[in-house]
Amino acid sequence: MLSLVETSDVLYKYNEKKLLLGGVLIALTLALATSAFSVNNANAAIIKVLQASGCCSGTVTCPNGGPIFGAQISITANREQKTGQTSGSFFVSSHLSGALIGTVSNAQISPNNFRVAGIISQDKVCLGGNQLTPTAFTASGSCGAGVTVQYATASGERGTIPFVNVACS
Repeated sequence: MLSLVETSDVLYKYNEKKLLLGGVLIALTLALATSAFSVNNANAAIIKVLQASGCCSGTVTCPNGGPIFGAQISITANREQKTGQTSGSFFVSSHLSGALIGTVSNAQISPNNFRVAGIISQDKVCLGGNQLTPTAFTASGSCGAGVTVQYATASGERGTIPFVNVACS
């Protein structure tokens, strides 16, 4: 049987490998997304792209209890600069509870930081059951490797997920 320190060390090494793989996947996804939106003529739309992924080190604070440890996050967002039209997805989960799933409807993306907002369609992270009423959320952070992303919902749920790889373009 492993001690607590040995178990923590094993989990850290496992998460370190997942972060590296996540960073590679984000870079490939961003490269593909950027090439798909490359400018072939003068009238092409300028698209801002956000890809964020981090695993297993986050903490979620629930309005009805908590905290919940081991949270992971995934955010994608595309914003057309001229019209402001935004699409994307927001996902938080923990192996100790469930998943929070949302749609991104607003995004500010710069080379250094981002802020997204939208509506959650399902929340099983804190509530222990499916939240059927849509709830607003916001998420923000810096762009780069190993950064911290924070999110909050209108129902009072708050999360801090460190070691997230965020690609902004």
